[in-house]
Amino acid sequence: MTSENWLEALNLSTKSQRLKYYLFLMKKIQIKKNAKQKALEKGDQKFVSPNPMNSYEHGHIFMRIYETSMKRGLNYNLANAMQFGLPLVIDMDYMDYMKPAEVKNTVNQLLTLYSINRTDPKMPYHLHFTSCPENHAMYRMLQIELQDNEHFLATVTDKSYLDVFDHEKLVYLSPDARAIMKKFDPEAVYIIGAFNDKATQQPVSFARAKQQGIRSMRLPFDEHVSWNLGGKSITLNQMMEIMTGIKNGVSWKEAIQSAVPRRKIRS
Repeated sequence: MTSENWLEALNLSTKSQRLKYYLFLMKKIQIKKNAKQKALEKGDQKFVSPNPMNSYEHGHIFMRIYETSMKRGLNYNLANAMQFGLPLVIDMDYMDYMKPAEVKNTVNQLLTLYSINRTDPKMPYHLHFTSCPENHAMYRMLQIELQDNEHFLATVTDKSYLDVFDHEKLVYLSPDARAIMKKFDPEAVYIIGAFNDKATQQPVSFARAKQQGIRSMRLPFDEHVSWNLGGKSITLNQMMEIMTGIKNGVSWKEAIQSAVPRRKIRS
């Protein structure tokens, strides 16, 4: 089942509705399997995908790096970051503001965010998913999508970031903040809201930071790039790309241009 399937199932109110939905999905899967089997029996080559590296008559030209070895190396980087990396908070306390489709989109962005951090060529961030109990819908969907990974290498807590970090170090990154983030501060604890706000366009994260009495800042988009017509919103994974870039010493302009789609900014 995909994360979208799980979300739809969780939103059904009765056991009988969920059972009917599961049976419907099983039927769809079986139909696909039968179609694939028939195609294979007819010799349809699109289902046969030999690895060209394996078919080379004299063996391998390059030394193969197995997927398990790559995963082990990436997981080592994350485990190391959990001890020595700079903290980056993902505030998960936004379920009440999103519809199911927006939740699914946010989960997909969080998966990409996690992957970007995992492949950081230097030291990844130590990700902290706060306000995230074990039964949190988005966290459950993340676990389902990441089930091939033995470990989810991040700190997950049902506590608020206010209960985990020094208030003076907290900086909420919000597009509606008045203060501009001019440079990266390694002593600060930056917060990113796990929130898809395309529909509401309300300053929720800014209002939250103001109510909690912590600093808020916006990224310096207007100061470094020219936007085309349309919204200036970016995804969580694009935000992560920028935060990774500036942490690693990349200029604001380069970090923004490499993360934001070209259609959104003028060259």
